[in-house]
Amino acid sequence: WWGVDVVEPGTGVGGFVRLARVRGRCWYWAYLVGPDIGLVAVRDHDVAPPRRPGVLEVRADSLWAELVRDPGERAAPDGVGEHWALGLEAFGLRLDSARDAWTREIGERLPVGFDLEWEITEGAAVEGAGTVRGEILLARERVPVDGHGVFRYVAAPHTEWPRAWRGW
Repeated sequence: WWGVDVVEPGTGVGGFVRLARVRGRCWYWAYLVGPDIGLVAVRDHDVAPPRRPGVLEVRADSLWAELVRDPGERAAPDGVGEHWALGLEAFGLRLDSARDAWTREIGERLPVGFDLEWEITEGAAVEGAGTVRGEILLARERVPVDGHGVFRYVAAPHTEWPRAWRGW
């Protein structure tokens, strides 16, 4: 799986994105949380795998998402690289309660979008640590992001991802 964890210091806004391959299909998760946001979930467990080498783009009903490594750079051995763009256009659910994320998922349906960029921070104490900048869109609201993030790539030894998707 690939993922980015994001936090906006001082605002209480945070979230994460995950794209995982599970038995020939993909799972896509994006969660946002904040005092004025509540808890918003975008989740689909039945997404076709990416079709283009080198671009982690997935599409499903009410979901378009991509994670794109800067094409001018070579990926590190861990597959992370130094700069990624994250895009999302989907419908999410603002949950009535955080407990609903584990149980019945009841809440308000709303459009969710990301236009984010992650860049590695050289010499960071945490592997994959960097900065995240851009915007999160929730319905008609635009939430600016200028925060911290950690980019991770984790592969099982028996992964079926094509080499081009792994970045090396």
